Amino acid sequence: MAMKSTTKHKLNKRLMRVIALAMMCIMGVSSAVTVAALTKEITVVDGDNQIAVSTMNDDTNRVLQLAGVLLGDGDQVTRDDKTGTITVLRAFSVLVKADGEEHTVTLNQGTVEDALLACGVTLGGNDKVIPGKTAELTPDMTITVERYRTITVTVDGNTNTYLAPEGTLEEALAYIGLTLGQDDVVTPGRDEKTTEGLEIKVDRVEYRDVTITEEIPFTTTTQETRDLYQGEKKISVQGKTGERTVVTKEKLVNGQVAETEVVSNEVTKEPVSQVVLVGTKQKPAPKPTGVASVGGDGTLIDHNGKRVAYKSVLTGTCTAYSAAEGSMTSTGRPAAVGYVAVNPKVIPYGTRLYICSPDGSLVYGYAIAADTGGALMSGRVLVDVFYNTVAECNNFGRRTMSVYVLA
Repeated sequence: MAMKSTTKHKLNKRLMRVIALAMMCIMGVSSAVTVAALTKEITVVDGDNQIAVSTMNDDTNRVLQLAGVLLGDGDQVTRDDKTGTITVLRAFSVLVKADGEEHTVTLNQGTVEDALLACGVTLGGNDKVIPGKTAELTPDMTITVERYRTITVTVDGNTNTYLAPEGTLEEALAYIGLTLGQDDVVTPGRDEKTTEGLEIKVDRVEYRDVTITEEIPFTTTTQETRDLYQGEKKISVQGKTGERTVVTKEKLVNGQVAETEVVSNEVTKEPVSQVVLVGTKQKPAPKPTGVASVGGDGTLIDHNGKRVAYKSVLTGTCTAYSAAEGSMTSTGRPAAVGYVAVNPKVIPYGTRLYICSPDGSLVYGYAIAADTGGALMSGRVLVDVFYNTVAECNNFGRRTMSVYVLA
């Protein structure tokens, strides 16, 4: 009997352990389900960035903290619990120019009309605002308000009505495309201010000299000199043609010739012989560099010694890239040496360029703007030059280059 009692006791203990273990498993699964049910998925939108946050504490400030988003002065936060979205609207400034004054307002969003309202600027029926009232605001935007007046202009036998911007009568006439001569008479006066409904009269008065000149050619002589290299020439005495001049003065009133007078008819200048120095000294061989020289006349001498005209020069950070064979640029050209990536808003596609380091130690040479990329559009990089190999790109690295925009 004692043995049966002991065996029964042991079986009961084992059963209790199994039941306890099962209960622990059920509680663990229940806790996991409860945590999952309480966790919320929230998306934080901060400009172009979207940050997903999983949390049981959906307090807005806590979610922003988990997303690593810091708020600045004037920033606003909106929340849409239906879509599970928290949006950060960053504060930015815009400049409004109106009535000779400048107003700076800080907003988080809106249109040009909202900015005008914020600084108390009201538009009249003929006024214009640039950009338009419905344009979306962007950071550092400049908004210009132009006031316009209705004026009536009588000139050259015609009377017409125009809209002209605020300012002087002379400025208003220039705006409508009317050019005033030095002796023209404007009533009530060139420096008077435009007002609504103003009537303006312009009387044309012009004095014109008509000159007929007969040239007397000068002769040219040459002299050799060792002060100049072979092929170089220098004018030591500037030749001047002689002239016989007949001058007639005409007076015009409202476009009609009123008077004609011969002022002079005489030989007014004797010719001067021109002397040209011709160099005989042997020129040393040039040492090619990126740019041998940049002239004040808008030209440069390239690494081949060729003079090239350019319109402007940009200096900034440049990088290099390569691509798999057969790759195409964003303009549809094949990726190849000589085609470079740019921000087309700064350097339009198709622009011919000449690229070298400012000290001439590295020359990429002639190129065409044909591609673009994120670093270019963000302004971090001025030009991304193309090389065939990664090794060449690594050798180029990231450096400051001069980018000449060719004429």
